[in-house]
Amino acid sequence: MKNLTLNDPTQRELLSHLQITENLLAKVGTKLSGCKKTASITAMPDLGIAHNVTRMRGGFFTGAHYTWDSDVPFIPVDTTVNVCGTAIFRISNRDINR
Repeated sequence: MKNLTLNDPTQRELLSHLQITENLLAKVGTKLSGCKKTASITAMPDLGIAHNVTRMRGGFFTGAHYTWDSDVPFIPVDTTVNVCGTAIFRISNRDINR
């Protein structure tokens, strides 16, 4: 995991939760693909004051960039809906209708 935060106490507290999320993404990619896969999270400062600490402590930090490798496309779902976030996904041009 890469830490590009301002290292204030709240952000430091969240880093361990982001590390768990990074490990889980790698495990899911590995399990789905049947071979070792990786994930990476870059923690960055939020542009505002976060109002949903439960969501952030669950591993989905608003100011973060998530990447993962998998031979089987999957999109993790954050069930705590928050309209201030943006998600962009890229899937290769291969047939994913299985």
